[in-house]
Amino acid sequence: MPSPSTPLVSPLESIFRKVSKERERQGYAYVRVDRATNEIVTDSSVLKWILARTIDIYEVRLDHRVEIYDAVETVRIFATQEKASIGFHISVTARSSNVRDIVRALASVEQSPHERLMEIVREAIKRAAQRINAQGPDGLLVNILAAREAWQQEIERTVADKTGLEAIFIFDPIDGGGMVRSFTVRNVELSTRDAPHRPYPLTLTLTLEPNGQSVIEPLAPSDQMRSDRIRHLLGRQLPPDVTLYDLWYDMPRVESALLKLLSLGLRPTGFAVASLVIQPIVPPISREEQLRCVVAWKGRAGRTLDFSVEAVVRLKREETGRFDALNLASRQSWLQSEASRALPIAMHARDFEDLNLSEQATVSEHVVRQLREAARATGQEIDPVVANVLLPENKWLQPQRVEIGPTRYPTRNSLADAEFSISLTIQLKTLKGIINRVRLKVGPLAPNDFNQLIEDEIVHIAQEAAREVMWQTEAADYFDNFEPWVFPDDPDPTPETSRHVGFRLRAAISRALKRNLDDPEVVEVSLRRIDDAVTKIYQSVLALNPITLEVKDIIATGNRSAADNLTIAMTARARLPAANRLAGIVSLGGTTILERDRVAKVLHDAARQFLQFRSKADILGLVKGHQPRSDGTPTAFQQLSAYLAEQTLKIFGFEVELNHVEAGYSLAMQVEREREQLAVTEEKARNRILSEDIEDRANDTTNQRNQIDEHIRVLNARLLEVDTSDTERRQRLVDAIAEFRKQRAGLGSASYAALAEVRRPASIRFDRDAAEDGEIVPAEPDSANAAPAPAPDTPAPTEDRSL
Repeated sequence: MPSPSTPLVSPLESIFRKVSKERERQGYAYVRVDRATNEIVTDSSVLKWILARTIDIYEVRLDHRVEIYDAVETVRIFATQEKASIGFHISVTARSSNVRDIVRALASVEQSPHERLMEIVREAIKRAAQRINAQGPDGLLVNILAAREAWQQEIERTVADKTGLEAIFIFDPIDGGGMVRSFTVRNVELSTRDAPHRPYPLTLTLTLEPNGQSVIEPLAPSDQMRSDRIRHLLGRQLPPDVTLYDLWYDMPRVESALLKLLSLGLRPTGFAVASLVIQPIVPPISREEQLRCVVAWKGRAGRTLDFSVEAVVRLKREETGRFDALNLASRQSWLQSEASRALPIAMHARDFEDLNLSEQATVSEHVVRQLREAARATGQEIDPVVANVLLPENKWLQPQRVEIGPTRYPTRNSLADAEFSISLTIQLKTLKGIINRVRLKVGPLAPNDFNQLIEDEIVHIAQEAAREVMWQTEAADYFDNFEPWVFPDDPDPTPETSRHVGFRLRAAISRALKRNLDDPEVVEVSLRRIDDAVTKIYQSVLALNPITLEVKDIIATGNRSAADNLTIAMTARARLPAANRLAGIVSLGGTTILERDRVAKVLHDAARQFLQFRSKADILGLVKGHQPRSDGTPTAFQQLSAYLAEQTLKIFGFEVELNHVEAGYSLAMQVEREREQLAVTEEKARNRILSEDIEDRANDTTNQRNQIDEHIRVLNARLLEVDTSDTERRQRLVDAIAEFRKQRAGLGSASYAALAEVRRPASIRFDRDAAEDGEIVPAEPDSANAAPAPAPDTPAPTEDRSL
């Protein structure tokens, strides 16, 4: 019967087994063994052994690894006569160089190859256990865990030496089988070295494991006895390197220190502390806290200032016990109290107007230094600390922008006011000078915010300086030489020079601010022309375009009568006035003089004055435009444009440019054109009347035919009614019918002849002498050309009852 650790079919048989005969197989080796002596049979004596029939043949598969899992060996401990079960798995490989050693070691009549291999492994573990003098199963297992690699390598060497197999030996994970023990120790009152006044009841959960050492003092089996031993080892105080800070905020550090302490104390029992967990403690205060407080301070003049203190306060690891022993109030109240003590000392002999940036830094440094010292005395540290005065006027100690909106400033001759805005950037060195200036104006009152008063004073100084400069500046000089007039789309403005009014203004404002405000750190002045009046002038001038005019009754030289007078239509455009003209326009009324009707009337009168009594050729030559003549002399168009520009510049301050001119017809020319048009109209009227007469005559002929046909029908009907014996009456009816038929037959030719001689309407003729005076008279009818009156229509026959 195989042992319990022997599998029914061992994986080892896949590389080592007994066979009945040899075969030629690649990767396999065959070895013959004498069954009686267990010796290897060589080829020279094989025949003898075969005849004796005592040879066993073993087949070995070469270079193939075999894994043997779930193997367990029981090892007896020599010192205590106890047994330890050890699980492992092993993989073996047979190499061709060691094949005879493998067969010699594993071939056995009584045991299988697997049993032979496990026996060798068991002996190797047993020898190792005896060598270390293991004290009980726990000690053996702990030793194996502590030096697993060394044990495995030793067993691999033993297997190779004993069997010739190449082996890899690995211990299975060891659960200990009762080796690991956990229990809880409750309410162990311990204190730290820096806070002996505050013991804390700690609850510890421990997990023990064998330490691999000889057991001198066996550990009691009950949890209560183990807990008592742990309490005895801990005593009343935590290790010296553990502080109250660690107990509150760094429990892993405490657990690590106690684990080392207890493992050392439990060494004689053969156990160590595998893990230790302490139930967390809720600290009475947070490790660090961000605080802010505001401290009020009242100066000599009664001005109340607020100082803001911001700090991060944290406990120091080595001073936490001192902080706890002092039993201070909340950190917030502590900071408020300490800052209130430090601030009056820092502000001694100072008031708010003295607090320039340097003085504020000095006050802040003093407060910070005092707070750090107070924190150090209570076992705390502060970092960072910021102590600032909440002074609204502080902004003036940094570059500050002041905008002075559009303001009108009188010029020297009062013809026109200048209008511009001022933008200042200013940084004061100290508030003292400007506060003293402001107090002279507001009196003894001490407002809590001087900002508006300071800004008003700066604005007042700048505006007074600007007024002083503008009182000495001519209006024309302001509009013409303020500075290069820069439009938003102008990419290349002209550099300013000292001749510009804007340069003098900036220099004067800068000097006034520096003189009156104790030489500020930064003074920058920029100006922006507003001049709404100028903008409106520009808009009004542009709104005039285009300007259209019509000048009538222009008398040219050589005119015989008023009928020869000419009419000229013009289109002009107004140009923006030059800067040196703006003052004059503003002084004359600005946009009120730039009405379209007024400008048009001036242009109309100027054009009439220029064109009157010039030659007809010159006036009509205006339509040729402004192309220069070949001899270089200006054309009439150019002369008229220049004259109009001169007149509008003199009266309104801006120039116009002539764009287009059209020459109209004189009255005589219009009459001639109308005569030609009337001749055409006469021909059209005659043709229309003739057509209408022809149509009317055709209609009359048709009506007469219808009447005659009706008479003939009536007479024919009566003829049928007359008795044949009444020959006389029948004859009269026949004669009458013949007469009517004769009239009807002659009606067609007579009507066409009459239509050919339709009377024409009276024609219209022009009396040239009268036409030159502008009158048109109708001519007398031409009797020679008159058509004869049509013959009267043939009267309709009346019914003769006598027939």
